[in-house]
Amino acid sequence: MKKYYLLLTLAFVTVTVFGQFSTKMEAKRGKKNFTSNFAKEQPQSSFKGTKAVFLTESFDAGTDLTAIGWSALDVDGDTYTWSIVAVGPHSGANCATSASWISGVGAVTPNNYIISPAINLTTATGTIYVDYWVRAQDQAWPAEKYKLMVSPTGGTAASDFTVNAYEEVLTAGPAAQNNYLNRKVNLSAYAGTTIRLAWVHFGCTDMFRMNLDDVQVYEETSTDGGLVSVISPSNATSCSLTATENITVRIQNFGGTDLTGFNVSYTLNGGTPVVETVSSTITPGNYLDYTFTTPVDMSTLNTYALVFGLVITNDAVASNNTLTQSVVSSDANIQIHTLTDSNGEQEWWVLNNLTSDTVQVRHIPWQWDVEITETVCVFSNQCYNVVVYDADGMEDPAYVEVLYNSTQVGGSTVAGSFTETLVVENIGSGCAADDAGIFAIAPIYSSCDLSSTEAITVTIKNFGTAAISTLDVSYKINGGTPVTETVTAAIAPSGTYDYTFTATADLSADNTYEIVAYTTLTGDANANNNSDTLTVMNMAAATIPYSSGFETAAELMGWSIEDANGDGSTWGIYTDGGVGGTAGAVYSYDATNAGEDYLYTTCLNLNAGQNYKLDFSYAAYDETYPEKLKVFIGTSNSSTAMTQQIVDLGEFITTDFTVSTTDFTVPTTGIYYIGFMAYSDADMYYILLDDVLVDFSTNSNVNVSSNKTINVFPNPTTGIININEVASEVFVYDLVGNKLMSESFTKSIDISNLAKGMYLVKVRNNDEVRTFQINLVK
Repeated sequence: MKKYYLLLTLAFVTVTVFGQFSTKMEAKRGKKNFTSNFAKEQPQSSFKGTKAVFLTESFDAGTDLTAIGWSALDVDGDTYTWSIVAVGPHSGANCATSASWISGVGAVTPNNYIISPAINLTTATGTIYVDYWVRAQDQAWPAEKYKLMVSPTGGTAASDFTVNAYEEVLTAGPAAQNNYLNRKVNLSAYAGTTIRLAWVHFGCTDMFRMNLDDVQVYEETSTDGGLVSVISPSNATSCSLTATENITVRIQNFGGTDLTGFNVSYTLNGGTPVVETVSSTITPGNYLDYTFTTPVDMSTLNTYALVFGLVITNDAVASNNTLTQSVVSSDANIQIHTLTDSNGEQEWWVLNNLTSDTVQVRHIPWQWDVEITETVCVFSNQCYNVVVYDADGMEDPAYVEVLYNSTQVGGSTVAGSFTETLVVENIGSGCAADDAGIFAIAPIYSSCDLSSTEAITVTIKNFGTAAISTLDVSYKINGGTPVTETVTAAIAPSGTYDYTFTATADLSADNTYEIVAYTTLTGDANANNNSDTLTVMNMAAATIPYSSGFETAAELMGWSIEDANGDGSTWGIYTDGGVGGTAGAVYSYDATNAGEDYLYTTCLNLNAGQNYKLDFSYAAYDETYPEKLKVFIGTSNSSTAMTQQIVDLGEFITTDFTVSTTDFTVPTTGIYYIGFMAYSDADMYYILLDDVLVDFSTNSNVNVSSNKTINVFPNPTTGIININEVASEVFVYDLVGNKLMSESFTKSIDISNLAKGMYLVKVRNNDEVRTFQINLVK
């Protein structure tokens, strides 16, 4: 059983509801994931404000290629070709896509053309570019292949595209650009003609999809050179570097004029800059791999940080003039060797146990059913831990092993031996004999009734290579006087020991408490892991009426989650998971276990003999997957205390938010928690929950469901927001949760005095509360 507390540390994520699947695993399962993109700015299109633009296409005008003047050819004849979808664009709403693997079909071998409208270059002079963004949609399956073909006559048949202007196999792209890669190809040879371009997806299979977006053909007159990549030195083939490493960097001409006689430089580990002048000429659209005159001695074991720079007269774009690269010359390596299964979901970490730094991490799942070896360069005089995680485990014949300098130090090559988590500790000669620390502080759950005698329990871990028999352990609260006690226990290397202090903690006053626990071990060689911190709150109980739309930190104060069956699939708060695209609570399915997951309100002060009303909005994510939800009330936020049922919604499939209203009473006056229990069958989908209201009621105990009636308009608005019925309260918040305005008993509110942008407007009447995201335009 696991319980998580949201409070002010809640991590929001964004619900992305796509018509198609974002990754190959989603497509295989037939279910979309909620993705974590909250507060991540969408990349801006790179459309140029240049002398002349001959074609601009963002694919946002609709989903019909022919309607926007484009076309597609399915040369391989399998009926699968390019289309426009609202899945992971570079910017805007849509992108174009072509598949090499299709759910329910499997691997396909595309030979698919997406063809531009005719591009009239009859008046063009100088340097002409096509600039576009392209990516592999699933970064775990990046090897999509394509070529950019030119039809010099402007014809639309495949045979008309006779010139191969650019060709590549895609690699993983930067997260800051939604994993898109920017490409710029010189079309100056076609000045004075009318041409068409075709992006041809071909020569690959069994990946997933490639995406194309933000295409522009334009005339470039400015000067623009940029650093593209570091060719050498590199750890691509070896962890050890030599005494004569060449320093080579790729410089590309992105502008419309020749580049020559400019300076390129680098610094090594913050030292004196090495500056040289490039005498070669780089014509528009081409690149030069420039090698500095003097090689560098990198044979000494170290991490080497290189910072490159360009100085070009009248350079129009400064942002591409710097580039950094870090390489190591090391004497050891850690390898993660695996035969993967077909379920994905893996990730791994290599951690420096002495510095607590993350050396390298992989969050992109491995491809399916392939043998992979991934190498991390390390130093033998350090101490490392390796963690490999797969929530679903790995099925036969899959396995995972960890090697240190080619010797197995953890895991196994036995088929099916890896279940969920592999932890290999103390790799390297620098691991200390004596090293203890606090691995965890047992949670004390924030609530309204913490006591003056709360037990403090810690998990002590032996991070060293020698056994521990005695050490001191301490805790202090809000920086106060430490409580120190001596622990006498045999703790083997990598072992743990749970210790409960004899001195309890007084947390009875309403306050936020920071509890810091730490160890003191004679000869401890590593202080980085000695302590851990737990923050807990004793809160005043909420009074009635109480509501939460999950929009702000204040509305989430005191809410908690219990994963009662411990399967790791439970409730979360999502910025687009609620009514009208606002924040809401979402229960996520588990493929093998039925739901037994509770979402608890903060503590509520309720009186015996008073009728109360619980009102909330709920929906299923997909009508194909029926969901189940019950609501309980109890005297603590734990499943064992949820003894009084308020309502059982049973099985539901509606994807439109519906309001459930139920009256209830409590047997005695005191503190209570309401628990929303998801009990959907295994391998269903998502339950959406929003706009929880607990209020006084004069009705009898009945349950009714009705469609939402409160609405606001217009949206977007220039200032006035109208409400379709008199609202008892209206609140306006910014997206951070700061309350900006409020009105009572009104049918409208004027926000014209606020700056343009997005706002949250919460509307409440006696029976209902609803939150809207409003776009204020000016």
